[in-house]
Amino acid sequence: MKIERSTALIGAAVLVASMTTIMTPAAFADEPDSTEAAVIDQPAVQEALEGAATLVPSDEDGVVVEGVVDDVSVAVPVDSASPLVIQAVDAPAISITLPAADTSAAAQTLTGSTVAYDNADGSTTVPVIGADGVIQVLTVLSEEGATSSFSYVIDVDGGGEVTPLPDGGFAVLDAAGDEIATATAPWAVDANGKPVPTRYDLSANVVTQIVDDSAVPKDAYPVVADPAITVTRYEYIPINVTTKTKQPNLKKLVGGCKTAVANTTCTVSGSYTVGATVNATMGLSASQVGTTIGMSASASITGAITCTSPKMPARSEYKAYIMGTFKYFDLQKWKVTKAGGITARRLMETSRNQVAFTPINMLYCTR
Repeated sequence: MKIERSTALIGAAVLVASMTTIMTPAAFADEPDSTEAAVIDQPAVQEALEGAATLVPSDEDGVVVEGVVDDVSVAVPVDSASPLVIQAVDAPAISITLPAADTSAAAQTLTGSTVAYDNADGSTTVPVIGADGVIQVLTVLSEEGATSSFSYVIDVDGGGEVTPLPDGGFAVLDAAGDEIATATAPWAVDANGKPVPTRYDLSANVVTQIVDDSAVPKDAYPVVADPAITVTRYEYIPINVTTKTKQPNLKKLVGGCKTAVANTTCTVSGSYTVGATVNATMGLSASQVGTTIGMSASASITGAITCTSPKMPARSEYKAYIMGTFKYFDLQKWKVTKAGGITARRLMETSRNQVAFTPINMLYCTR
Protein backbone atom coordinates (compact mmCIF):
# COMPACT_ATOMS: atom_id res chain seq x y z
CA MET A 1 0.00 0.00 0.00
CA LYS A 2 1.80 3.06 -1.26
CA ILE A 3 1.80 6.32 0.62
CA GLU A 4 1.64 8.97 -2.06
CA ARG A 5 1.95 12.14 -0.08
CA SER A 6 4.82 13.06 2.23
CA THR A 7 4.65 15.05 5.42
CA ALA A 8 7.18 16.36 7.83
CA LEU A 9 6.40 14.25 10.91
CA ILE A 10 4.61 11.39 12.57
CA GLY A 11 1.37 12.93 13.56
CA ALA A 12 -0.89 11.47 16.10
CA ALA A 13 -2.81 11.97 19.24
CA VAL A 14 -0.60 12.48 22.15
CA LEU A 15 -0.21 11.95 25.79
CA VAL A 16 3.07 12.68 27.47
CA ALA A 17 3.75 11.95 31.09
CA SER A 18 6.23 12.59 33.90
CA MET A 19 7.39 15.98 32.74
CA THR A 20 9.42 18.03 35.14
CA THR A 21 7.98 21.32 33.88
CA ILE A 22 4.27 22.14 34.24
CA MET A 23 2.38 23.09 31.07
CA THR A 24 1.14 26.61 30.62
CA PRO A 25 -2.55 27.03 31.51
CA ALA A 26 -3.28 28.44 28.07
CA ALA A 27 -2.76 25.03 26.52
CA PHE A 28 -4.71 22.81 28.91
CA ALA A 29 -7.63 22.76 31.29
CA ASP A 30 -6.64 23.21 34.94
CA GLU A 31 -8.27 20.00 36.17
CA PRO A 32 -9.40 16.83 34.41
CA ASP A 33 -13.16 16.54 33.96
CA SER A 34 -15.16 13.47 34.96
CA THR A 35 -14.54 11.72 31.65
CA GLU A 36 -10.80 12.27 31.91
CA ALA A 37 -10.85 11.11 35.54
CA ALA A 38 -12.43 7.85 34.38
CA VAL A 39 -9.66 7.51 31.80
CA ILE A 40 -6.98 7.91 34.45
CA ASP A 41 -8.60 5.24 36.61
CA GLN A 42 -8.09 2.53 33.99
CA PRO A 43 -5.24 0.13 34.93
CA ALA A 44 -4.00 -0.07 31.34
CA VAL A 45 -3.67 3.72 31.22
CA GLN A 46 -2.03 3.89 34.64
CA GLU A 47 0.53 1.24 33.62
CA ALA A 48 1.42 3.22 30.49
CA LEU A 49 1.81 6.46 32.46
CA GLU A 50 4.17 4.80 34.93
CA GLY A 51 6.63 4.16 32.09
CA ALA A 52 6.21 7.51 30.37
CA ALA A 53 9.12 9.67 29.28
CA THR A 54 9.99 13.19 30.39
CA LEU A 55 9.38 15.76 27.67
CA VAL A 56 9.38 19.55 27.88
CA PRO A 57 6.91 22.27 26.82
CA SER A 58 7.56 23.45 23.28
CA ASP A 59 8.03 27.00 21.97
CA GLU A 60 7.01 25.88 18.50
CA ASP A 61 3.57 26.98 17.31
CA GLY A 62 1.04 24.15 17.49
CA VAL A 63 3.29 21.85 19.52
CA VAL A 64 2.53 21.10 23.18
CA VAL A 65 5.59 19.16 24.20
CA GLU A 66 8.68 17.83 22.52
CA GLY A 67 11.90 16.06 23.28
CA VAL A 68 14.31 13.29 22.33
CA VAL A 69 13.56 9.85 23.73
CA ASP A 70 15.98 6.99 23.11
CA ASP A 71 17.47 8.82 20.09
CA VAL A 72 14.00 9.49 18.63
CA SER A 73 12.69 13.06 18.43
CA VAL A 74 9.03 13.53 19.33
CA ALA A 75 6.70 16.49 18.82
CA VAL A 76 3.17 16.37 20.25
CA PRO A 77 0.53 18.71 18.79
CA VAL A 78 -1.82 20.98 20.72
CA ASP A 79 -4.56 20.22 18.19
CA SER A 80 -4.99 16.60 17.13
CA ALA A 81 -5.84 17.79 13.62
CA SER A 82 -2.07 18.22 13.36
CA PRO A 83 0.08 15.11 13.40
CA LEU A 84 2.28 13.79 16.15
CA VAL A 85 5.84 13.76 14.81
CA ILE A 86 8.50 11.16 15.45
CA GLN A 87 11.86 10.81 13.76
CA ALA A 88 14.95 8.73 14.34
CA VAL A 89 18.43 10.08 13.58
CA ASP A 90 19.20 10.07 9.84
CA ALA A 91 15.72 8.70 9.06
CA PRO A 92 12.69 10.30 7.42
CA ALA A 93 10.06 11.79 9.69
CA ILE A 94 6.81 9.92 10.23
CA SER A 95 3.53 11.67 10.91
CA ILE A 96 0.53 10.00 12.51
CA THR A 97 -2.79 11.77 12.46
CA LEU A 98 -4.99 10.62 15.35
CA PRO A 99 -8.55 9.30 15.22
CA ALA A 100 -11.37 11.84 14.94
CA ALA A 101 -8.77 14.54 14.32
CA ASP A 102 -11.29 16.89 12.75
CA THR A 103 -13.73 16.79 15.66
CA SER A 104 -11.70 16.11 18.80
CA ALA A 105 -10.98 18.83 21.34
CA ALA A 106 -7.56 20.35 21.89
CA ALA A 107 -5.17 18.68 24.30
CA GLN A 108 -6.43 18.64 27.90
CA THR A 109 -4.60 17.93 31.13
CA LEU A 110 -4.98 14.40 32.41
CA THR A 111 -2.74 14.43 35.43
CA GLY A 112 0.29 16.55 36.14
CA SER A 113 1.61 17.28 32.67
CA THR A 114 -0.09 14.51 30.71
CA VAL A 115 -2.67 15.28 28.03
CA ALA A 116 -5.56 13.61 26.24
CA TYR A 117 -7.92 14.37 23.36
CA ASP A 118 -11.69 14.07 23.78
CA ASN A 119 -12.98 12.75 20.46
CA ALA A 120 -16.63 13.70 21.06
CA ASP A 121 -17.72 10.22 19.94
CA GLY A 122 -17.56 8.46 23.27
CA SER A 123 -13.82 7.86 23.05
CA THR A 124 -10.70 9.58 24.36
CA THR A 125 -7.24 9.32 22.82
CA VAL A 126 -4.29 9.25 25.19
CA PRO A 127 -0.91 8.91 23.48
CA VAL A 128 1.92 7.99 25.84
CA ILE A 129 5.58 8.35 24.90
CA GLY A 130 7.40 5.62 26.79
CA ALA A 131 10.83 6.15 28.30
CA ASP A 132 12.00 3.29 26.07
CA GLY A 133 10.91 5.19 22.96
CA VAL A 134 7.75 3.15 22.31
CA ILE A 135 4.73 5.30 21.45
CA GLN A 136 1.46 3.93 22.83
CA VAL A 137 -1.68 5.53 21.46
CA LEU A 138 -4.33 4.53 23.99
CA THR A 139 -7.97 4.93 23.01
CA VAL A 140 -10.53 4.64 25.80
CA LEU A 141 -14.16 3.74 24.96
CA SER A 142 -16.15 5.27 27.77
CA GLU A 143 -19.41 3.37 27.33
CA GLU A 144 -21.41 0.98 25.22
CA GLY A 145 -22.17 2.48 21.82
CA ALA A 146 -18.95 4.51 21.63
CA THR A 147 -17.14 4.45 18.34
CA SER A 148 -15.11 1.23 18.18
CA SER A 149 -13.17 1.91 14.97
CA PHE A 150 -10.16 4.24 15.06
CA SER A 151 -8.23 5.34 11.99
CA TYR A 152 -4.66 6.62 11.92
CA VAL A 153 -3.26 8.33 8.84
CA ILE A 154 0.46 7.56 8.55
CA ASP A 155 2.71 9.57 6.24
CA VAL A 156 6.43 9.30 5.64
CA ASP A 157 8.54 12.25 4.58
CA GLY A 158 9.72 11.50 1.05
CA GLY A 159 7.18 8.74 0.50
CA GLY A 160 6.82 5.24 1.87
CA GLU A 161 4.57 2.29 2.47
CA VAL A 162 2.55 0.59 5.20
CA THR A 163 2.54 -3.20 5.12
CA PRO A 164 0.98 -5.90 7.32
CA LEU A 165 3.10 -8.14 9.55
CA PRO A 166 2.45 -11.85 10.16
CA ASP A 167 1.65 -11.29 13.85
CA GLY A 168 -1.22 -8.93 13.02
CA GLY A 169 0.82 -5.75 13.40
CA PHE A 170 2.17 -3.54 10.64
CA ALA A 171 5.41 -2.01 9.42
CA VAL A 172 6.13 1.45 8.05
CA LEU A 173 8.67 1.49 5.23
CA ASP A 174 10.50 4.46 3.73
CA ALA A 175 10.76 5.22 0.02
CA ALA A 176 13.72 2.81 -0.30
CA GLY A 177 11.74 -0.03 1.28
CA ASP A 178 13.61 0.02 4.60
CA GLU A 179 11.55 -0.52 7.74
CA ILE A 180 11.46 2.65 9.85
CA ALA A 181 8.72 1.77 12.35
CA THR A 182 6.61 -1.17 13.45
CA ALA A 183 3.47 -1.76 15.44
CA THR A 184 2.89 -4.99 17.31
CA ALA A 185 -0.44 -6.82 17.12
CA PRO A 186 -3.16 -4.63 18.67
CA TRP A 187 -4.75 -5.36 22.02
CA ALA A 188 -7.85 -4.21 23.88
CA VAL A 189 -9.09 -4.91 27.41
CA ASP A 190 -12.23 -4.06 29.35
CA ALA A 191 -12.30 -2.42 32.78
CA ASN A 192 -11.81 -5.83 34.41
CA GLY A 193 -8.70 -6.56 32.37
CA LYS A 194 -10.46 -9.11 30.15
CA PRO A 195 -9.19 -9.17 26.53
CA VAL A 196 -11.51 -7.78 23.87
CA PRO A 197 -11.13 -8.93 20.22
CA THR A 198 -9.42 -6.36 18.01
CA ARG A 199 -7.57 -6.17 14.69
CA TYR A 200 -6.00 -3.77 12.19
CA ASP A 201 -7.35 -3.05 8.71
CA LEU A 202 -4.88 -1.41 6.32
CA SER A 203 -5.88 0.66 3.31
CA ALA A 204 -3.34 2.84 1.48
CA ASN A 205 -1.73 4.92 4.24
CA VAL A 206 -4.61 4.51 6.71
CA VAL A 207 -4.41 2.03 9.58
CA THR A 208 -7.75 1.34 11.26
CA GLN A 209 -8.00 -0.48 14.58
CA ILE A 210 -11.35 -2.22 14.96
CA VAL A 211 -12.49 -3.28 18.43
CA ASP A 212 -15.26 -5.88 18.66
CA ASP A 213 -16.89 -4.83 21.94
CA SER A 214 -20.25 -6.42 21.12
CA ALA A 215 -19.85 -8.95 23.94
CA VAL A 216 -18.61 -6.47 26.56
CA PRO A 217 -21.15 -5.99 29.42
CA LYS A 218 -22.22 -2.44 30.22
CA ASP A 219 -20.55 -2.60 33.61
CA ALA A 220 -17.20 -3.62 32.02
CA TYR A 221 -16.59 -0.23 30.38
CA PRO A 222 -14.37 1.69 29.75
CA VAL A 223 -12.55 -0.45 27.19
CA VAL A 224 -8.93 0.48 26.44
CA ALA A 225 -7.35 -0.28 23.04
CA ASP A 226 -3.75 0.34 22.05
CA PRO A 227 -1.52 0.39 19.00
CA ALA A 228 2.09 0.49 20.23
CA ILE A 229 4.46 1.96 17.65
CA THR A 230 8.21 1.52 17.80
CA VAL A 231 10.57 3.53 15.62
CA THR A 232 13.10 1.23 14.01
CA ARG A 233 16.66 2.48 14.33
CA TYR A 234 19.70 1.43 12.35
CA GLU A 235 23.19 1.42 13.75
CA TYR A 236 26.21 1.53 11.48
CA ILE A 237 29.34 0.08 13.03
CA PRO A 238 32.79 0.04 11.40
CA ILE A 239 34.83 -3.13 11.95
CA ASN A 240 38.27 -4.35 10.87
CA VAL A 241 39.48 -0.74 10.87
CA THR A 242 43.07 -0.12 9.77
CA THR A 243 44.59 3.37 9.87
CA LYS A 244 47.67 4.41 7.90
CA THR A 245 49.10 7.91 8.33
CA LYS A 246 51.34 10.03 6.10
CA GLN A 247 50.61 7.92 3.06
CA PRO A 248 50.68 9.16 -0.55
CA ASN A 249 47.34 9.11 -2.34
CA LEU A 250 48.15 8.17 -5.90
CA LYS A 251 44.63 9.14 -6.94
CA LYS A 252 45.17 12.73 -5.81
CA LEU A 253 47.59 14.21 -8.36
CA VAL A 254 48.12 17.91 -7.60
CA GLY A 255 50.75 18.83 -10.21
CA GLY A 256 53.47 17.69 -12.58
CA CYS A 257 56.23 18.70 -14.94
CA LYS A 258 58.23 17.21 -17.83
CA THR A 259 61.88 17.57 -18.85
CA ALA A 260 62.54 19.03 -22.26
CA VAL A 261 66.01 17.58 -22.86
CA ALA A 262 68.04 14.76 -21.39
CA ASN A 263 69.90 15.07 -18.11
CA THR A 264 67.92 18.05 -16.87
CA THR A 265 65.48 18.73 -14.06
CA CYS A 266 61.96 20.15 -13.95
CA THR A 267 60.06 21.85 -11.15
CA VAL A 268 56.44 21.32 -10.13
CA SER A 269 54.99 24.61 -8.91
CA GLY A 270 51.64 26.13 -8.17
CA SER A 271 48.98 25.66 -5.51
CA TYR A 272 46.44 23.02 -4.63
CA THR A 273 43.18 22.49 -2.81
CA VAL A 274 42.37 18.90 -1.95
CA GLY A 275 39.31 17.49 -0.17
CA ALA A 276 38.71 14.36 1.83
CA THR A 277 37.32 11.24 0.21
CA VAL A 278 34.84 8.94 1.99
CA ASN A 279 32.98 6.14 0.25
CA ALA A 280 29.19 6.39 0.39
CA THR A 281 27.59 2.99 0.97
CA MET A 282 24.41 1.21 2.14
CA GLY A 283 22.29 4.26 1.36
CA LEU A 284 24.38 6.52 3.60
CA SER A 285 25.95 9.73 2.37
CA ALA A 286 29.70 10.24 2.51
CA SER A 287 29.13 12.59 5.46
CA GLN A 288 27.18 9.94 7.38
CA VAL A 289 29.82 7.28 6.76
CA GLY A 290 32.52 9.73 7.81
CA THR A 291 30.72 10.31 11.11
CA THR A 292 30.72 6.58 11.89
CA ILE A 293 34.49 6.32 11.42
CA GLY A 294 35.47 9.67 12.92
CA MET A 295 36.57 11.37 9.70
CA SER A 296 35.09 14.47 8.12
CA ALA A 297 33.96 14.00 4.53
CA SER A 298 34.05 17.78 4.01
CA ALA A 299 37.63 18.41 5.22
CA SER A 300 39.96 20.11 2.76
CA ILE A 301 43.39 21.70 2.70
CA THR A 302 45.15 24.32 0.58
CA GLY A 303 48.88 24.62 0.00
CA ALA A 304 51.74 25.39 -2.40
CA ILE A 305 53.71 22.94 -4.53
CA THR A 306 57.51 23.12 -4.63
CA CYS A 307 59.00 19.92 -6.00
CA THR A 308 62.12 19.75 -8.17
CA SER A 309 62.99 16.52 -9.92
CA PRO A 310 66.39 14.87 -10.12
CA LYS A 311 68.07 14.91 -13.53
CA MET A 312 66.01 12.76 -15.85
CA PRO A 313 65.93 11.64 -19.49
CA ALA A 314 64.22 13.83 -22.03
CA ARG A 315 60.42 14.01 -21.87
CA SER A 316 60.38 12.38 -18.44
CA GLU A 317 57.46 13.23 -16.15
CA TYR A 318 57.71 14.23 -12.51
CA LYS A 319 54.50 14.22 -10.44
CA ALA A 320 53.30 15.55 -7.09
CA TYR A 321 50.66 13.71 -5.05
CA ILE A 322 48.98 14.76 -1.84
CA MET A 323 49.60 12.74 1.30
CA GLY A 324 47.30 12.00 4.19
CA THR A 325 45.58 9.46 6.42
CA PHE A 326 43.81 6.39 5.07
CA LYS A 327 41.22 4.34 6.92
CA TYR A 328 40.32 0.93 5.60
CA PHE A 329 37.23 -0.69 7.10
CA ASP A 330 34.12 -2.83 6.72
CA LEU A 331 30.80 -1.24 7.67
CA GLN A 332 27.99 -3.18 9.34
CA LYS A 333 24.31 -2.21 9.36
CA TRP A 334 22.36 -3.32 12.46
CA LYS A 335 18.60 -3.12 12.87
CA VAL A 336 17.46 -2.16 16.39
CA THR A 337 13.89 -2.88 17.45
CA LYS A 338 11.97 -3.11 20.71
CA ALA A 339 9.13 -5.35 21.78
CA GLY A 340 7.84 -6.23 25.21
CA GLY A 341 10.49 -4.08 26.84
CA ILE A 342 13.27 -6.03 25.13
CA THR A 343 15.71 -4.45 22.68
CA ALA A 344 16.73 -6.69 19.77
CA ARG A 345 19.66 -6.06 17.42
CA ARG A 346 20.03 -7.91 14.12
CA LEU A 347 22.85 -7.66 11.59
CA MET A 348 21.34 -6.69 8.24
CA GLU A 349 24.37 -6.46 5.96
CA THR A 350 28.09 -5.75 5.79
CA SER A 351 29.72 -3.47 3.23
CA ARG A 352 33.32 -4.59 2.85
CA ASN A 353 36.57 -2.99 1.69
CA GLN A 354 35.59 0.62 2.32
CA VAL A 355 38.18 3.42 2.19
CA ALA A 356 38.32 6.94 3.57
CA PHE A 357 41.09 9.50 3.08
CA THR A 358 41.89 12.78 4.82
CA PRO A 359 44.62 14.95 3.20
CA ILE A 360 47.47 16.69 5.02
CA ASN A 361 49.84 19.41 3.83
CA MET A 362 52.56 17.06 2.72
CA LEU A 363 53.50 16.12 -0.86
CA TYR A 364 54.88 12.94 -2.36
CA CYS A 365 56.88 13.78 -5.50
CA THR A 366 58.01 10.97 -7.76
CA ARG A 367 58.81 9.99 -11.35
